Formats: sequence, C-alpha cells, structure tokens
Amino acid sequence: SAGQCCDLACSRFTCPANYALKAGSSKISGSTRDMCCDQIRDWDVHIGRSDANTKCLDAPLVTCSSDAGNKGKRVNSHPAGDSFNIQVSQWGRVCATRLDYSGGWGMDLVIRCKVRGVDLHIGSSTANTKCLDTPALLCPTEAGNIGRRVNSHSAHDTFKISNFRNDGNSRVCAQRLDYSGGWGMDLMVRCVINYGRINIGRSSGVTKCVNTPSPMTCSRDAGNKGIRVNTDYASYGDTFNIYVNNAGQVCAKRLDQNVPWAMDLTIICNYAD
Repeated sequence: SAGQCCDLACSRFTCPANYALKAGSSKISGSTRDMCCDQIRDWDVHIGRSDANTKCLDAPLVTCSSDAGNKGKRVNSHPAGDSFNIQVSQWGRVCATRLDYSGGWGMDLVIRCKVRGVDLHIGSSTANTKCLDTPALLCPTEAGNIGRRVNSHSAHDTFKISNFRNDGNSRVCAQRLDYSGGWGMDLMVRCVINYGRINIGRSSGVTKCVNTPSPMTCSRDAGNKGIRVNTDYASYGDTFNIYVNNAGQVCAKRLDQNVPWAMDLTIICNYAD
C-alpha cells in the first residue's frame, strides 16, 4: 500500500545509487523511490578520547568501515599513527578498539560512517512553531538554519528543531527563534533515520521480553502481519502487543491466542533518546 515499505511492490523495486531499501514501514509519501528507499548519507560519529583500549557509544543505525579511525581516513586531523578497529553492532552501537597499543588514546577521534537519511519537508508556517508526524527521525537542533537547511533561501531566519517520541510515534517541530511569528520560506531540513531492529525470536510462553543496549520506544502493533520484519511465517495472522516494561526490556505479548509462537519475531523500534 502507498506509504508502506517492503510490501510486494517495494520488494521488486531496485533502489538507485546512494539509496537502500527501507527496513520497515514509513509514513513518507511520494514517488516509489521515496516510499521504498532511504537515502544513504555521510554521518560523522564523535568517539572522542579514551583511557581504555575500547570505547563504545550509541549512534543512529550507521555502517562504518573497520579502518575508519585510521590516519588518512578519520575526520579529525591528528597526525599520530594510532590504528583502530571500528565495529558496529546490530543495535547501532559503535565501538573503537585501538590496535597498535594496549591502552587508550588522547586524540579527539571522529570517524565518518554512512547512515540512512531523509530530507524532511516542513514548509512555510503562519505560526511560530510547526510540527509534523514523521517516521523515526533524528534531526539536528540547528538543521533549519542558513548553511545547514536543505532549501537555499538566503534569509537568516533561525530555528530550533526538536524531536519528540511517544509510544513508538515520532514528531519533529520547527520553532522560529529570531522572530515571534512564522516564516515564508519552504523549509526543508536534513535528518537521519533513527530506528533499530529488535529480535525477540521464538517464545515458550505467551509473553517474551528481551534486553536492548539502548532505550527504545515501540509501536504497540510492531509485531503484527505487514509491520514486523522477520521473513518466516510472514503470512500468519499472529497479533501482538509490543511494549517496554519497567526494566527497559522490549516485550511481546501474543493477543490472538493464549499460546506461544514459532516465528523468529523481529520488529522495528525507535531509539528513545
């Protein structure tokens, strides 16, 4: 259906260069490319200094070359010959391990990775703040300012871009800061996709919970047919209530029958922060 990715139409669609097939459903409407594909962009990950031999941090779902921290490839210009192994987990956790020495490093390490991104069309506004319901996006606070926004309007309007998430739903708001009214430009900002794949797997009971290394928010129906992303039992009508418990675990409770499930249940959730 229009606006939803990875249905039969999208599965047969070949994304152009610098795009990749979406991993879950999307509310972005438009051409087939926009419905089925995410644009791949550069994303700089600021790892910083470390006293330990390995340092990890959470990032949007990036892909990074294993040697992205080495001289000549890293973004920071430090001349030292420190060499690193960069690894990214399935949850989007980026880790740098120094290879040439058993200790840490003093440089302010920044590496360039790739991330799924979208240009979000906010448009003009008669009010001081305008909000849009969006897919799971992470938009920089200053993304609407001159030199950062996608649209080429020369005005020096300044904005605060805010990201809000609740129960797996996302909203992006633009607030004009230099003036108490609205704006006339056709504002467009550059954001990145900010979701993660959660593998809940098969169950021996009606409810199963799994730990995640980062806080997540999930749509209640993320495990249902046409929304979940596991490929086994894709046509089965198993329905679930997906929620995050008080311990921060992502949980699935089967609703259509009071029995366990056999599918390797895998869902898409948003990063909570």
